[in-house]
Amino acid sequence: MRYLFACIAGHLAFFLSRLFGRGSGEQIQGRVIDLLCPQALRIAAKDVRIIIVSATNGKTTTTRLLASALGQVHANVISNALGANQRAGVLAALVSAKKTPGVARWAVLEVDERSLPGMFDELHPELLVLGNLSRDQLDRFGEVSSISQSWKKMLESTSVHVIANGCDPHIVYATSDLPSEQLSYVDLFSRWHDDAHTCPMCGELLHWDAHSHFTSPTCGFTTPTSTMTIDDETRELITDSLFLPGAWNVNNAILAYQAALLCDVESEATLTSWKEVREVAGRNAIFHLDNERSIQLFLAKNPAGWNETLSHLTLSPGDATIFAFNCNIADGKDPSWLYDVDFENAMLDNVVIFGERKTDMQVRLAVAGKTIQLADNFREALGLTSSAKHINLVASYTQFLTLSRVLPKMATPQKVSP
Repeated sequence: MRYLFACIAGHLAFFLSRLFGRGSGEQIQGRVIDLLCPQALRIAAKDVRIIIVSATNGKTTTTRLLASALGQVHANVISNALGANQRAGVLAALVSAKKTPGVARWAVLEVDERSLPGMFDELHPELLVLGNLSRDQLDRFGEVSSISQSWKKMLESTSVHVIANGCDPHIVYATSDLPSEQLSYVDLFSRWHDDAHTCPMCGELLHWDAHSHFTSPTCGFTTPTSTMTIDDETRELITDSLFLPGAWNVNNAILAYQAALLCDVESEATLTSWKEVREVAGRNAIFHLDNERSIQLFLAKNPAGWNETLSHLTLSPGDATIFAFNCNIADGKDPSWLYDVDFENAMLDNVVIFGERKTDMQVRLAVAGKTIQLADNFREALGLTSSAKHINLVASYTQFLTLSRVLPKMATPQKVSP
């Protein structure tokens, strides 16, 4: 009865939040339910076959792709598709899902990497997909190694099967005590190793090769042999099936592809389902402006994410670029990590910056030798880039949330080319 009462109160809070324009409602719904019934998450997760996706970068996209694939063979797949990955958002997704008598319920849930250990036992997942661990909001989350250690402790004496990125030392360390029958490593190439310089076992500098494989010369800690391989033909099929840009999304798709196979979803069904995924919760969405310009919205919130995005933007050197940069609590209040982003080698010829911390970005780009302009707001930034036919809009987290609501009102969504 307490759980039912909490759910009713949560649904009321959800309705009122939307009615008065105070947000999408999921967060307040989950918080109210959790406050009134602390056992609600465990109750809501009962009799649900749960898959958890967690990482610093890419977990929203991996979750969306996996949920889409699973939806090809299962009805009413539950997912927190908008990226509400803290306890309240996960709880709201589970309690809002429809129940079909006699039909097994599946849930593909994105869970914040720092929050995962606190929810793991209550959710009791049967599959865990782990992408990467990198620096993100150090003033809130602490060093990457602390998350890796908490994951390692979380996985003690668990029966969950784990699909893990075998090219991330922090992920390999966290999963290293699991028996082989519970663990599947995927070989994912990555250009970002700056948060994994030292061995988590012995502390010595790791040696990296051109294939993103690591080895400790002291203790022998090394990239494990991949147990879920992707040949060149399959990788090409995955890439061709995606309408999402960038090498980072190919890696997200490979994780989702392997997880779908483990859940008995045939390869063809998975790849077919992805043709309908044009953007993920606003990430990578393209909009057509009234004067025949197009604008694509990217989320970049830490050094790894910025470098991947910049490497993609260099493919189109004639584009204009707008950076929207804040340092609020949800972004991380310390912007010093900007100096770990490789702006020097990014092809940025027409850059406009706005946001609450635009001066920090201005100084960083001046150090990188880039020509820039400052704007007070988004509309002014659009005016300063009026000569460009296509604009890349790269936003920090809180700016992204605002822009993903503003852009649909200003422009018409446009399909993303593969």
